[in-house]
Parts: sequence; C-alpha cells; structure tokens
Amino acid sequence: MNQLIHRLPVWSSLSVIIGMLFIGYVLPWISIAGVPVFRSIWVRIALGLVLLVLVAFVHWYKKRKENQREQALINDMGQVSAGKLTPDSEFNRIFSEVFTALNMEKDGKKRLYEIPWYLVIGSPGSGKTTLLRKSGLDFIGSKEALEEKGIAGTVLCDWWVSSEIVLLDTAGRLTSHDHQEKDASDWSSLLSKLYKYRPIQPLNGIILTLSVDTLMSSEKCDKFIQLAIKRLDDVQKTLNVRLPVYLFITKTDLLPGFDACFHQFESKERRRLWGFPFDQSNSNFKELLQRLKVWVYSKQSELRQDEAQQVLIFYQHFVELTHSISNFTTYLAAELKYDIKLRSVFFTSGTQNGNPVEKIFSQVLSSQYGYSLSDVSLRQYPKAYFIQTAFSDVIYKEAGFAGHAIEYLKKKRMQLILVSSLCFSLLIGMNVYWWNEANKVKITAEEFQDKFDLIAYDKRKLSTIEGSIGFFKDVDSLLEEYSENNFNTLFIDGDIREALYHAKKGVYISTLIPFLINKIRASMLNASVRQVVLYEQLKAYIMLSTGRFFDEKFLLSWLKKNPSFAKSSDLSEEENKLLYYHMERAIVTPNEQDFNVDQHAILVARKKLEYFSIEKRLLQALGSKKGIPEWDEKLIRYSASMDDLFVRSDGLSLSALPSSLYSQKGMLWLLQQDVEKMTEVYMREGWVLSDSNQLITKSNGSDSKAIVNTMMLDYIVNYINVWMSYFDSIRLKLENDKTRLVAQLDQLSDSESDFSLWLSSVISQLHIAKEIKEDKKNSWFVKLAENHFNRNFSDITLWASLDKKTTGVIRLNQKLSKIKDLLEKQITEPSSELKSNIAINNQFQILIAELPSPINLWFGYLSSQADTAMKEMADIALNVAWKEKSSVCKERTSGRYPFSKKSKLDMSLNDFTKIFGQSGLFNTFYNYHPSATKKLNEISGFSLSKKISSSYFIAGDNPGFDFSIRLKSVSPVVSKVYINVGNDSLVYEQADGKWLHARWPLHSGTSEVKIKLVDEFDFTIWERGYYGLWALHKMSESLSARPLRNGNFLIKKGGVGWFFSLELQVPEKNNLLLLNDFRRFRCPEEL
Repeated sequence: MNQLIHRLPVWSSLSVIIGMLFIGYVLPWISIAGVPVFRSIWVRIALGLVLLVLVAFVHWYKKRKENQREQALINDMGQVSAGKLTPDSEFNRIFSEVFTALNMEKDGKKRLYEIPWYLVIGSPGSGKTTLLRKSGLDFIGSKEALEEKGIAGTVLCDWWVSSEIVLLDTAGRLTSHDHQEKDASDWSSLLSKLYKYRPIQPLNGIILTLSVDTLMSSEKCDKFIQLAIKRLDDVQKTLNVRLPVYLFITKTDLLPGFDACFHQFESKERRRLWGFPFDQSNSNFKELLQRLKVWVYSKQSELRQDEAQQVLIFYQHFVELTHSISNFTTYLAAELKYDIKLRSVFFTSGTQNGNPVEKIFSQVLSSQYGYSLSDVSLRQYPKAYFIQTAFSDVIYKEAGFAGHAIEYLKKKRMQLILVSSLCFSLLIGMNVYWWNEANKVKITAEEFQDKFDLIAYDKRKLSTIEGSIGFFKDVDSLLEEYSENNFNTLFIDGDIREALYHAKKGVYISTLIPFLINKIRASMLNASVRQVVLYEQLKAYIMLSTGRFFDEKFLLSWLKKNPSFAKSSDLSEEENKLLYYHMERAIVTPNEQDFNVDQHAILVARKKLEYFSIEKRLLQALGSKKGIPEWDEKLIRYSASMDDLFVRSDGLSLSALPSSLYSQKGMLWLLQQDVEKMTEVYMREGWVLSDSNQLITKSNGSDSKAIVNTMMLDYIVNYINVWMSYFDSIRLKLENDKTRLVAQLDQLSDSESDFSLWLSSVISQLHIAKEIKEDKKNSWFVKLAENHFNRNFSDITLWASLDKKTTGVIRLNQKLSKIKDLLEKQITEPSSELKSNIAINNQFQILIAELPSPINLWFGYLSSQADTAMKEMADIALNVAWKEKSSVCKERTSGRYPFSKKSKLDMSLNDFTKIFGQSGLFNTFYNYHPSATKKLNEISGFSLSKKISSSYFIAGDNPGFDFSIRLKSVSPVVSKVYINVGNDSLVYEQADGKWLHARWPLHSGTSEVKIKLVDEFDFTIWERGYYGLWALHKMSESLSARPLRNGNFLIKKGGVGWFFSLELQVPEKNNLLLLNDFRRFRCPEEL
C-alpha cells in the first residue's frame, strides 16, 4: 500500500479523473448566492486546465527532487579521499558501486526506491556470504568477482545487486563489536549512509544469520541474542522505520545425520522452503516439528538400517535444539522495540566450494609459483539446501511490508497540512469573492429580466412580422448593453439564456414559420410558376406545415436559392436581412406545433405536377449530386429545358451530343441508368406527389413494370421533341440559305467564271454542304449549276428543288408529331404494354416506315423489342426497390434462431411480424409489385417467406397457432412426469392419453416449455427447460422429433433404466414447425 501511495503517476491519474468528474458533474449543481456560477462550460474548462497544470507541476517537482537526491548521491560517492581509506570513504565507494551496478541494468536506469534493499547481519563465521552466494539470485558482476567476495571474511561491507534486490553483506564484527569503539563507529557510519541516501525508505528488511554451532552453546546463544537486539535497536533509532526481520539458522549440516537425511534430494527438492512464519505461541514451529517427525518415520521403511539410524539421530538432535530455537525467537521478539518485528525463521545449509584457508593458499601458489588453481585439491560439488525459495518466494515478495522513515512521514504530514491550509484559505477567499460577485450578478440579472419581460410583454405585437423584427432588435440591443460587464459571456448561459431561447422559439413558431408557409402556399397557387420550382415549393410546404419528412439541409438550401420568401415589402433592407437571419434559425428550430395545412393547395400543386416530366423530376432530384455520367447529364438538361419545343434556354445543340447515344443501345443504356436513378428518387421522394410513401406513377400505380412503361413512353416522346426541334432548325436554315442565295444570284453577271467562283464559295458556306458532297447526282445544287451553264433555267425551276427539300423536312416533322400524339395517348390512357393496342401499333409501324434512316431503324427496334426492353428495365426498378428492404431483412434474421440452429440470439416477435406478417416486408413487396409476382415466386427467399407467413399468420398480423402435447409412454421407474407449457401444466402418473392444449406464441415469448421426470421418492431423474419465444421449436429440435403415420410427431428420450416419449400435434403435418424451411431461408441479394 505504501508503494502505491508514493507511486506518483498512479495517484496523479486518479487525482485528474476524480477532479474532472467533480468539475464536470458536481460543480454545475453548486450555486453561490443562488447563482449557478459553475454552469458555464468555459468556467469549468478553465478549472480543468488549472487542475491539469497543478498535477503536472507536482509531478515535475517530485521528479526534480528525486533527481537532485540521486545527483547528490553520485557527487558524494565520488568524493573518496586519497591516502588512507576511512570507513566513510569506504562506504561511499560501496554505495557508488551499487549505484553504478543499477545503472548498468539492461532494462534501463533503476531508481533507488524501485527495488528493495536488505541489510544482512550476523556474528563472524555465521555463513552470511555463503547464504547470499547460494541464494540463486542473478547478481550483477563477473563470476570471478562474485567468487572472491568474502573469501577471507568480509572486511567492512560487500554489496550483492541483482535486477530484483540489493543485499548489503556486513562484516561480522559490525554485529559482534569485537573492537568496541572502532566497530561501533563503522556500524553507525553505515546506518547514517543508508539514511542519507535513502531517506524515505532506507531498508526493506533485515536478514539475521545464526549458525547451529552457536545454538548448541547456551553461552554463545545468550551472548548473540543480546548483540542482535542491540544492533536492531541501533537500526530503529537511526533509521526510524518499520522493518521485518528474517532469521536464518545456518549450517544445519553440522547436525549429525543431516547428510543421511537429505543427500538423496534432487535440485528441485533442495530449493524447497524449510521454515515457519513466527508467532508468539510458536504453533507454526510445533507444526513444522510434527511434519518433520512424520517424514522421518515414513523414511524408515525406505532406507537401509544404518541410514535409517542416522536419520533418527538427526531428528533427535534437531529436537534437542527446539528448546534453544524457541527461547531465542521468543526472547528476540519480546525484546525488539518500536516497529521492528521478527517475520520468519528459516533453516538452511550452504557448504562452500573448499574452505577459506584452501582458497587463500591456492591463490598464493598461483601468483608466486605459477600453479593453476585447478592443481590445488578443493572439495568439489558443494550443495545448498533450503535457501533459494526463501529469497524468491518470501523475502522479495514481502518487500512492501517495510514502512517509511518516521521523519520523512512527519515532513510529508507537515507539507500536507500547509498545502491543505493554503487550499482552504484560497477556497474561503474565492467564496467571499464569488459571493460578492454573485450579489452583483443577481441584481444585474434581475434588471435584465425586468427589461426583457417588458420587450416580450406585448404578444399581439409579436404576432406580426414588423413586431417580431422589433422584438429581435430590442433583444440584441439589450444583450449588447449587458455584455459590457461580461454578464452575457459568463452568466447568460443559465436561466436567462433559456428564457431567451424559449422567447425566440415562440416568435419563430407563432410568426416566422406561418409567414413562410403562407408565402409558399400563395406561390404554389400561382398558375405561372414553373413545374421545377413548384416541385421544390410543394416539398418545402409539406415539410414545414406537417413536420413530416423533415430535411434541414434541403430547407436551408432551398431558402438560400429563394431568399425572396424571407422578405417583406413592409420592411427596410436592413430589417429584411435580419428577418432572413432569423428565418434560417426558425427553419432548423425543432417544434411540435401543428400548423393549418391547406390540403387544397397541395392537391392543386400535385395536379399541376401530374405530368411533371420524368427528366425534369430526375434532374430536380439529382440536383448537384456528383457521379452523373457526363452525357446523361447533358441529355437530361437538354430535355428539361424544352418548355418550348423551339427554344433551348441553355444553348445546348444536338450536335454537341455523341451520335452513339442515339443508337439503339445508347438510348436503352441511358434509359437503364435513369430507371435505376428514378426508382431511387421515387423511393426517397414519393411522398411529394402522393400521400403514400411508396413508388408512384402518373396512373397512381406503384408496380415497377408500370413505372418503366410510363418512363419508356415519356422518353420516346421526349426525344421525338428533340428530333422535331432539330429538323425544324434545319428547315429554318434552308430558308435562310434560299434567301441568301437569291440575293447573291441577283447581283451576279452572266459570266460563267463569276458563277463558278460563286458556286465554289457557296458550297463551303451552306449548312447542307455535307449533303451536297455526299449526293452530287441528285443534288439540286448540281441541277442548279447545269441549268445555269445551259442558260435555260428559270426561277421556278431553280427554287423548286430547294422548296421540295424544305417541304420534306416539314413533312418529316408532321410524321413525328403524329407518332408523338399516338404515344401521348398511350400515356394518358395506359395499357399494360406498349404493343397491346393493335390499332395504335399498326399506325405506329406505318409512320415509322416513312421516316428516314437511322430514325426509322431506332423506332422499329424499340417497337419490336419493347417487351424485352421493358422487362429488363422492370427488373432494374424491382432491384432498386428491394435493395433497402434486403438489408432490413438480413439484419433481423441473420444469426438468429430459428434461422440459425446454433445461435443463442432469438428473433423477436416484433421482428418476426415485421418481416413475415400479412403487412410485413415480404407481403407488402408482393402487393406493390403485382406484375412481378411470378418472378418473385421463383425466388427461394420469397417462396419460403410466403410459406412461413401463411403458416404462422393465419389471422392477420397476429402470429399464432394451436398445438397439443401428451405423454405417450413412460418406463415403470418413473413415478410422475411434469409437463409445463407457458402457464399451463399437467402431471402424468401414467400414459393416460390426456392432451395438454396450448397456443404459440407463449405469452409474447416470455414463457417456457419444461419437462421433468421424478421417481417414487420425488427424486429428479431427468429435467430439461426451454425458454423464450421459440421454446417449443427448441424442445422439438433438441429431442429429435420424428413424424408418425397419423401426421403427428414423436419425441423420445431415455437413459439408464428410464425412458419416456411425447406426442406433439402441430398444424404443419409434413414439416415440423417449418424448421427445415427456416434453415433454408436466406434474404435475397438481387431479384
């Protein structure tokens, strides 16, 4: 817990989170003198920023102090005086080496407090260094350097550093104080250095070593315990910190029989823990002795007689030591003062690889006489017992038990008191300030409210446009007046702003919106308004007056294109600008008020738009939408601009369009694209021209085939208009040519050369020059030239050919006009197909036969392939209409039971009704596309949906069917069978043929189907429950129902010594609850 408290980033994050939650969710509810000063979002943002800066500053300051301490440590460590080494300088060197080792870690720089530090003390020769060497920890440093540590005993202090722990191995004399004055000085210096360099937490624990030979001597034991208590008392007085003490009883291999007991232990067993957590009652120690006793006696039968005898000897000697161990630990724990507590006791053995004398002697031989260390006989294969786990699983993991220095905690407490006092004083000062400011604001707010009430008092004045503009002016002036003292910016977002909003909203709804609606209505009734404009006006009128199909983006765009609707002739230019500004806000202001809708105006507008050309409607719907094919857009615009057959306002000429579009494939390709777009338009905007939000046509139908029929006829008529206009322009050009030629011929002489020059220049200028070049033999120009050369032509002969050409063009237009009349009759009096009216079709064939190529070929193809083309287009329209419904179908059926057997997610009753009900998705689609019924029935998803609908929705849109269940047979061991279906249940004591009648669904899908079998003692033999809307289906499927000859279904289940069977009667005789059909059902992607 202490480590967590002092891990600053954790607490910094928690402080920020808690502070932000308080600022965001608590402060807005706090008012000062009745004024919600913290409700402003800007005030809360400012407070949040202050909190972030404060936490960041604290974090930075603490890091800075930590860095300063470490830098001071480095500087101090480096000050090792030359000449004779003092204990102080030696300790500086030791700590410097520790710090260097920490910085050499591969994981990066280790902070002084990130890993625990332990002090190892004990009398000389008690095995401190051996204990650390055999601890199994991965210490930093070379193998040779680690082996040399403590060879001839520790002089002052050795460091052992790993990536997880720092161990300070002290010399035995620092514990025993053999030379009282010097050893006490060295000991005191060591503790002072620890407190200086780690003032917050000097140590995480103390490791105390006690050898078995000391325990065997009562005199040595009593002396050592006094020394240990004094040293621990010194630690507490100097460091002033709570510490755990770990007692290691070393050299247990000195007890007779130790080798016989443990020599067969493998490496894993030698690493095990042998010790006990200390308690005053010594119950843990007694339990350890009991376990040892049981283990020893269990080994007697496994060992040879001599080995078994040695094991018993070891146990007897260990028991003899128990009194000494118990007295030592109890006395030590009792005498320890302050917060130093004995934590655990461990028994260990760590034999050295050769004794110290042998090692020193071998080094001398190596350095002076050249002998290798390997030449010197050393004892091999040393073994350590019960050491490693004590360090890794106990000491390291209990590093958090140590406390912090009392002086440090006092300092921190004082800092906390100072900071708290400062914050409290600041809070009091802020409250006084805010209280004074709040009083001023309250008075100002009351003045503002009084003036505002005077402005909004006259309701009759606000009901007129002029009065509303005056109201907006007065409010703006009032806000400007009070914004000078920051009243508007800081406190207007409270009750005052809410009052302003509601007041403006009231004016918007009561005055501005009705004003706009009435202006639109008057324009709609104007006979001269163009269809394109009328369509948008009708759309805006329905949105604003009914609130249905509301499209904020469209309304704002429409108002921007038609700013005159937000103007009044009674207002000045500046006032009209203000009116437009507020009209934009009025449009997007939500309102639930119903306005008086003029149904007559809507009917008149829809009547005018009854024959609103498909091209114009498509252009209108597409607007500036990107992605329209370039030539398609030009054709649409060309067609939509032809209010007058001979006037094209956008200046587009037929020659600007590629001729390939006027081929059979080109025209059908355009038609195919536009059928798809137009169907989408109908789906999205059908409500504009009809109260039903479905696909509509001029004949008030909604079938896709009827739509395509109308669109094809519309297209043909439209492009006949294009050609008629084109041919008429040729006629005009011919007449202009004739006039110019006459004028030029009158000025020519009879000279042949003059005529030849004139003829060559005219051919390049005439609009029909191309035709002259292609057909010189029959050209009237050639005849004109021949007559001129023979000097026997007359004006009548000359111009007869030109007039004939002009007359031919006129006749062509007349034929096209007749074809147009026939097709328009087909539109106004539609039949199911283009070829169905034989009389009209025959006239059509006669007329198109007289048309020039390639026009006659195009009409002939369209006439002969009308059915095929219409079928293709109808399929396109059908798929567009199905596209949106397909996604809805998949969303509500995919991955849901009963459509997916393994799914844990059930389809709800509401979704089931919306998809398969009589008024559901599939049946509605059938009804709106009657001509596609045959095609839809051939699609698996539609045919299965029809079957599901007819089976489950017998009575309209309320799904349900009756079913019955009964017990058919049961084994003698079963005493009772409980069958529960919803709230209905039966108890069978035998198969008596009694039926349980029920109805699906079971209480809107919230009930269950449950079967339970019990024996004569009411012990449950078998029980199973199925829940939810589809419980009946799950039960039938889980228990593998199979059909019987009588049309019912048999459900069987059995186990060891028991069985039962049920008979289920459902409406579907051949397919149990249509489970197979549910599995096969898939929502169609395309039709």
